[in-house]
Parts: sequence; C-alpha cells; structure tokens
Amino acid sequence: MANKERGEVSFDALGKTWTMKIGTDAMCAMEDKTGKGISEIAAELGGASVKLSTLRLLIWAGLQHHHEDVSLKDCSEIIDDFGVAEIGPLVGQAFQAAFPKKDTDARPPKATAA
Repeated sequence: MANKERGEVSFDALGKTWTMKIGTDAMCAMEDKTGKGISEIAAELGGASVKLSTLRLLIWAGLQHHHEDVSLKDCSEIIDDFGVAEIGPLVGQAFQAAFPKKDTDARPPKATAA
C-alpha cells in the first residue's frame, strides 16, 4: 500500500499491486542512466514528446525501493498491461509526489512546559 505522505504511488498491473517511490535513490539512478540532471528529466516529463524509454526507466527506478528484483523488461510488461496512454500520468503523479508543496502558512506547534 502506498504511503502518499512519503511520495509513494500504487497501481495494479500484471495481477499485482506495485508501489512506486521517486526518492533520492530513484532520482540518482535516473541521472546515472540518462546522464541528465533531475531538472532536465522533469522538464522532459512535462513536455509533449517524452520518450517511452524514459518513462520505462522512471518506472524501473521508482519501483526499486519496494520491488528490488524488477527489471527493465518487467517494466515493459507492466506498461503493456497498464496501458501506454495511462502510464505517463501515473509517472507524473509519482514524480510530483517526490516534491510535495510545503504549507507556508502552517505554524509550528506551541511548546509546552515539561
């Protein structure tokens, strides 16, 4: 089960529930594999011409936290089952979950006497 507070997104494919987390390890893996910085990867995701191979790599990197044995080939099967058109928004959702907006109006809790 995904913990949205920790930037996780769950989805069902191939008769299984998968949990994707785009954390620091996943971002470093993406940078290492693409030779691009995380900002460049994010910009590509936001564009109209994102490569399917990039999406597959992001899925692979994002699944590593909970599913260490998943391969790129497995991720291709996941995409085929989940749907190519549907996978892009899901990856975008996971990527956005990695960068939650901070509530700037929130006040810290008041200290209490011990």
